[in-house]
Amino acid sequence: MKKSNNLKNPILELVSKKTQLSIDACSGRQTLASAKKIFGRGISPNFKKWHTNKWDVATKKIGIEIYQQTKKGTSQEIFNSFDVDLDRLCLTQHQIRKFCEKNPARCGNYAVPFAMFLFKVKGNFFVCKVSPDFDALEMGTFSNGMMSADVSRWNDPPRSDSFFMHNIIVPKL
Repeated sequence: MKKSNNLKNPILELVSKKTQLSIDACSGRQTLASAKKIFGRGISPNFKKWHTNKWDVATKKIGIEIYQQTKKGTSQEIFNSFDVDLDRLCLTQHQIRKFCEKNPARCGNYAVPFAMFLFKVKGNFFVCKVSPDFDALEMGTFSNGMMSADVSRWNDPPRSDSFFMHNIIVPKL
């Protein structure tokens, strides 16, 4: 399959061109469902309900790219627009935690209210949506712990909030 780029992608634009972003090596032993210090505003009970709170493989340091959604689209349309195998777009839950902890400002703001990550558990794809506490952003007191994490199953029908603009965070392709 061909590699996506911001000139050919009909839904996304690469916004991290000038920034070198990475996620350090991870043991794979941390899940999103247990990230209460990072997601102090709330963690969807669906992480546990859908049995996503499973350890994953250890990973090496990887490069990260951030794309901004430029047109309306569902999670499936957004991630499929990369035109690569979905496995190449997945991060582990531990990697998602590390990214959010290290880069909370890239997980949402007034212009782009959410960040989306694709992950996989036991052969099933899930989308994690992270959002900041907008009151804390407005007061200038935003920090780690002032985010929330939601999850949806890959095949779930689109929800009404799936049409907001998002930052899409994926491994460097």
